[in-house]
Amino acid sequence: MDIIAFIVKKALSAFLMPVGLCVLLLLAGLFFLLRRRHSRLGVWLVSVAALWLLITSLPITSYLLVRPLEEAAGPSVDPETLKRLDVQHILVLGGEGPGYPRVTEGIRLLRHLPDAHLILIGGMQPSGSTA
Repeated sequence: MDIIAFIVKKALSAFLMPVGLCVLLLLAGLFFLLRRRHSRLGVWLVSVAALWLLITSLPITSYLLVRPLEEAAGPSVDPETLKRLDVQHILVLGGEGPGYPRVTEGIRLLRHLPDAHLILIGGMQPSGSTA
């Protein structure tokens, strides 16, 4: 019984993700279109699937969803805590370039941890200097 619940949970969660939901809507729309050539419901479902895929794949969508969370969270950690933990690397995920909050936070932490290395991931180009 536990394995069935696990499989159902994983299947449902896959279809709640943006691409999974798009595929589900697209398949449903194609089903209705194959049954009846000029099905309004089929055309509507395929159109919604295409629009959903477009909206969720735009960079501005992720920016608008993540930005309020980052602003509410504020600075990540106290640099003194990182010193006590002997942190050697600061990893910045997906910042868009200098002046963006994630990169700025990474640089702020690096200034308090001069022996650490700043690692930028997500399309950012290193500027040649880490401090």
